[in-house]
Amino acid sequence: MIDVDFRLITASNRDLSELVNQREFRADLYYRLNVIPIKIPALRERREDIIPFIHFFLDKFNKKYHESKHLSKRLLNHYFHYDWPGNVRELENTIERLVLTVENDKIDVIDIVEDEKNSNLIDDIDENSGLSDILSAQEKMILIKAFSQCEGNISAMAKKLKISKQSIMRRLEKYQIQ
Repeated sequence: MIDVDFRLITASNRDLSELVNQREFRADLYYRLNVIPIKIPALRERREDIIPFIHFFLDKFNKKYHESKHLSKRLLNHYFHYDWPGNVRELENTIERLVLTVENDKIDVIDIVEDEKNSNLIDDIDENSGLSDILSAQEKMILIKAFSQCEGNISAMAKKLKISKQSIMRRLEKYQIQ
């Protein structure tokens, strides 16, 4: 017989003591596992860790995929205020997806909006959507991207999209793009 000395480390996103009280988790197993409890708060409860995690994962995936991507300040701010319901795993997967799918070295908010919109375009087409609704959604997406690329410069947007500045202003107001 071989003696084995080990510690089992377990994790749960549920309150096991509450589950024991509700008779949904075995009490004997809970007391065997509950030797040294360590509570790690959700990422949304420790926002100061979000940016360092982003930089850690960005560095990790840049090295892994031989890239040199970086996130804009606007995107970092967006991610800082996002609640991350999937916690660190969701953050890690998000950064990896951005490194793999965004063509530019500088990743901005528009890149995630465009990615989400393109993946949901077919879902947006239903019996209540007409062609004008679909085209409006696409126009808004194009304007957001141009706004981001031109850093809000109306003249540059007009030149890029080959329409008048007045037309750009009307459309920005229509879609409430600021």
